[in-house]
Amino acid sequence: MDLVSVGSTLQIADRNEGWDPRRPHILPVPRHLLALARRISTCPLVERSRGELGMLEPCHDVVVLGNNPLNAEHRRSPEPWIGHLAQARMLFVSSNPNGLDGSRGATSPSRLDDLSIATETEFAFDPVSPAGPAVQPNFRDRPRTSWEGALACSRQVLGKGVRPGYDYAQTEVVHCGSASQAGVEPALPVCVAMYLAQVLRAAAAPSVIVVGTIAQNAFRRFLDVDFGPNGTWGPRQLHGRRRVVVAVAHPAARNVDESRKFLNVQQIALIRARLGIAPGSPPRTA
Repeated sequence: MDLVSVGSTLQIADRNEGWDPRRPHILPVPRHLLALARRISTCPLVERSRGELGMLEPCHDVVVLGNNPLNAEHRRSPEPWIGHLAQARMLFVSSNPNGLDGSRGATSPSRLDDLSIATETEFAFDPVSPAGPAVQPNFRDRPRTSWEGALACSRQVLGKGVRPGYDYAQTEVVHCGSASQAGVEPALPVCVAMYLAQVLRAAAAPSVIVVGTIAQNAFRRFLDVDFGPNGTWGPRQLHGRRRVVVAVAHPAARNVDESRKFLNVQQIALIRARLGIAPGSPPRTA
């Protein structure tokens, strides 16, 4: 695969047999989005947190606990978002990407060329490699991860025919991954200040679903989003767009009523209205 320059965008073209390299087969990536994804993926605080004085950095714990300190090839870079940020109509925001603890190390290598960044962010849900999409959310009985929770909530709004990456995208308030949200709290103010507003301004979604206590507290503290009794806010202006913001529990949360891990009736109605879906419209089946 290659990134092909087309005007103000970059598009992925597959040069395998049977593909015409002059005909990129999926959505283009605006250059400003790739530039933002690159800034997040190459965040300078990551290397500072690994340095001799790294213990003094607020991001030290989340960086070290989400990576293998002995194997640079398997160190994870920060994850900007997954899905087509400038097209998706819903944006899910959670705490930080899940990761492995430092004793086991991360399994995803830190590939920071433009093609890898585009593939792992904008095209994470797209079949751009022989192995299929990098992210393939699915679940049998109930969702347990943020990927599965986003799919379940999106189906509540749109029906079973929801298209991950196109109908919704996902991001986090802290972009470095770690196991069980380790190290997130001290890194939160710094990561939010550097990147959250930029990601929200780049996102087209008129509906934002904030997943879990950490992300919800970040929205309250830094964006003055005060969720009402039904877990809703808006529609109001939020970083360049009129949006509704709703709160749901994280799928992996303990001691939480299972119903809170899904959208409630009021939230579904608010999101559907913001998306321009008429009341009583049948759900999408394909």
